[in-house]
Amino acid sequence: MAPCSLRPTLEPPQAPTPSSADWGGLDILVNNAGAAETKPGGFEGLSDADWQAILHLNLMGAVRLDRAFVPRMIERESGVVIHIGSVAARLPFANSTLAYAAAKAALTTYSKGLAKAVASHGVRVTMISPGFIETTGAYGMIADIVRNTGASQAVARQQIVDMLGGIPVGRPGQPEEVAELVAFLASDRGAFVSGANYVLDGGTIPTVLSPARRPRAAESGSPAHTIRAHPSSTKEEKRDKDCRYRH
Repeated sequence: MAPCSLRPTLEPPQAPTPSSADWGGLDILVNNAGAAETKPGGFEGLSDADWQAILHLNLMGAVRLDRAFVPRMIERESGVVIHIGSVAARLPFANSTLAYAAAKAALTTYSKGLAKAVASHGVRVTMISPGFIETTGAYGMIADIVRNTGASQAVARQQIVDMLGGIPVGRPGQPEEVAELVAFLASDRGAFVSGANYVLDGGTIPTVLSPARRPRAAESGSPAHTIRAHPSSTKEEKRDKDCRYRH
C-alpha cells in the first residue's frame, strides 16, 4: 500500500508517486473516498472553503490518484479503475449536500471521458453510483439530522429515504453489496465493461425509457433497423427476404 492524504483542505491533496521498480505498478485502483457536508440550512450555508474542500475530496482526489497511477497502467496495457459516485449526481437534495452532488456529477462526466481516453490502451474505467448505503458516513448523516432537528434516529433515517423518493426494494443497501459489484468489475469476468456507470440504489432511480425519448424512427412507425438477406435474382425474391424488426 502507498500512503497518501486526501483530506479536504484548501491545500491540494498530494497523491503518491511510488516507483514502479519498487512494487511493479498498480493493477486495480478503486477511488472510494467521499463525504458530504450536512450543515443546517440550504446551499447558502456553504462557504467557498466548504465548496473547495468537498470538490477536493469527492472529485479531485480521484483525478489526482488517476493521474498518478493510470499512466503506468497504460504503459503495461493493463489495469482497472473504478470510481465510486452517488445517485446524488442525479437526485441532488436542496440542502447543504448540494456541493457533494455537484462534485459527484462532475466525477461521472470525468469518469466517462477517462474511460474513452484509455480503453484502447488496455485500461478499463468504470463507475458505481450507490444510493442509500448504510455506511459509517450514512450513520454520520443520520446523526447530523438528529442533532440539527431533534428527531429520532428512525425518523432521521426515514427522512433520507423520503428525500430520495423511496427505495422500492424496501431497505437501504449494505457496503458488502457494493463491494461485490466492485469485485466483479475488477475481475476478468468484467473484461468487456468499460465506461459504464452502474446505479446500485434498490430501484430508487427509474430506468424505463420514456416515450418522448424513444428513437424517432420507432415513433413514426418506420422500422428502426433493417436486416437484408443475400441479394436475390428478382425483385420479388428480394422483397420476400427482407427481414425488418423493431425494438
